[in-house]
Formats: sequence, C-alpha cells, structure tokens
Amino acid sequence: MNKINAYIGIYTPGSLSAYLAVVGADDGQIYYTTTAECNADNPTVSLPSGISEYFDGPITMQYIENTPIGNNIYIEAEGKMSSKSYRLALIVEGEDGKELQMWSEAYTEFVSRNFEGYTEGDSEMSINCMACGKESISVGSYRSRGSEEYLGQISYFSSWGPTIDGRPKPDILAPGQSLISSVSNYDSFSSEYYTEVQSAFGRDNYWDTMMGTSMSAPVVSGIIATWLEANPELTPQDIKDIFAETAINDEYTLAEPHKCGYGKIDSFAGIKKIYQTTGVSNVAAEKHPLVIYQNPSDGRFTVLAANESAVTVSVYNLSGALAATQRCNTSGGFADVDFSGSLTPGSYIVKVAGTRSHCASKLIVK
Repeated sequence: MNKINAYIGIYTPGSLSAYLAVVGADDGQIYYTTTAECNADNPTVSLPSGISEYFDGPITMQYIENTPIGNNIYIEAEGKMSSKSYRLALIVEGEDGKELQMWSEAYTEFVSRNFEGYTEGDSEMSINCMACGKESISVGSYRSRGSEEYLGQISYFSSWGPTIDGRPKPDILAPGQSLISSVSNYDSFSSEYYTEVQSAFGRDNYWDTMMGTSMSAPVVSGIIATWLEANPELTPQDIKDIFAETAINDEYTLAEPHKCGYGKIDSFAGIKKIYQTTGVSNVAAEKHPLVIYQNPSDGRFTVLAANESAVTVSVYNLSGALAATQRCNTSGGFADVDFSGSLTPGSYIVKVAGTRSHCASKLIVK
C-alpha cells in the first residue's frame, strides 16, 4: 500500500482554490474528484467518505486569507491508498498573473508522472520555514570528511531558498558531512554502529559519525559564541556582515551560490575582522584569552597580541623546558609564528609576552 503523510502549504497573493482527485498511477485517469473545493467561500474542508474507497485516513484542507505572505491553503493527509494503482492528485487554481508557490513537508514530493496538465516539483525554495526568520542565522552543510574527491562539496541534504519574500538562505555553510562526535551513554542504538569505543570513568564511552545540518548548525553556534566573547555587542546583522567579508568561496560555492549564502564559514578570519573592526585597544590586555590558530598545528600558528607592537612567543614542553622562542612583530593585533622544524609532535605551553600583557595556553603540534 502507498502510505501518505502529507503536509502541504499553498501560497499566492491572489485568489486561491484547491481540491483533490484520485487518479490512475499509470495513466492519470480520474477515478474520483472531491465535490468540495477549499477557498475563501469554503475555508474548511474535511473530505467526504466517498474517497474512502481509494484512501484510508483523514484529509483536511484549511484556507487562510490575507496573511503577510498572501492567501494560503494548508492540507494534511495521513493514511494510505487502497491500491498501488491509485495516486492522490492536487488541483490548484490561482489568479492569472499572480505567482503561486507550493511546499510539501515530511516525505511528500510533487510528481507529474508525465501526465498532461500536472507539474513536477523541484528543490528550489526548499529551506524549512523555521530557518527563514529575518533575525535568524540559517546554516547549510558541506562535506568535510570522506573520499577526497568529494571533500568541499555542498551536501545533498542541505536545502536552500530563497524565502518567499526573496531573501537568500541559508546564510552560511559549515562542515556537516560527516562529523565525529560523542554519543550519549544512554543511547539505545546498537554499539556495532559506533565509530569508536573507549573505556574511562568506569564505563564505555562512544563516538559516532553523523551528518546533517543538525551537525553544521552547532559548528556555527560555537564559532559565533567565540565571536561574541570578542565583542558581546554583535547583532545578527553584524554577524552576517562578518560572513559577507570573511567567508570562504571556492569552486563549489561559486558553482551554486544560491545554495551557499555568503560561503563557508571561516572562524579565524571572522574573529580577526572583529578585532580589526572594534579595535584591539578595546580588548583589556591583561584579561584577554590567548587565541592560537591553527591548533593543532605543524609549528606554524598565529596568536592574538592585543595592544602590542611586538611580542615574545615562547614554547615550553610539559616538563617546563624551553623548546623554542621567537620575537614577532604584530599586524592588526595578531602575530604570525613559525616554529616548523623546531618542535616535535606533542603537547606544549605557549606563552606570549609583550609590554602590556602576558598570557599562556596549550598548543598541540602534529
């Protein structure tokens, strides 16, 4: 049987009417047409029992007029066709010259089956309405793990806009295919699916590979949290402006810009932009955290050196012995350090000293 869980929204600034029919799956022949159309004169339709010969389950249609995005009809259908020989058909009538848009949620799609008069659906404007707020920051996904030939590609599951009022979405892309992260010890899935299991604290601890915009959105949330540490006054529009100036664009984002917003997020370029915009003199030199990028590194990294024209960067091993030191000039509040070839793989403590500040943090050398 053909199960259906359909949640459909129809939007247009003009007049609007819709009804359902049952058609043959192979030839489009109409077997049943609902007698009641959903429109401004008949805003609520619960389909009559006559359709039960073909479809088992409730179907409701609701007309709502004069919303901020026009006139709407919402359709819910949950059930199954009595035979694979039948399909539900949706017939919509709009106003000449007025654009009409339709969306389906869950696992419903619009297919024409090459029947005359029916329209095939597509993935344009497929981004979820929860990600379309004007103050919200919506995040798409790109591939950051797996076969090298696919790295950087926009994820197949990453939806895109524009919104119904023409705004591009998502705003930014981040790694979301595939990420390895910790799994709850109370997770009910079989351990055979886990990527890694390690014993500690008297229990087994699990890691797994997952993918989705539910993975890429937390990446951006964490990055923005660090940006807000640098400047707590940032607004959503400020953050989008930083995206616009610092995001990475490559062959994949340039090929499909409508799916990418401003591009791929660049955490470090963003925080550098914040310090350059707000002025590193606004950072309390004696209190600011030591920012090290990249970390882990190969011995080459950049440190934040607020309010300093030059700093001494010293690296100590975990026994406290000095492993390397270098005097560095700063540019825009940052100093580039190169200890490549001087540090063996391992963990170190980096200390940065200037005339106004002293700070330290851990560094991992690969």
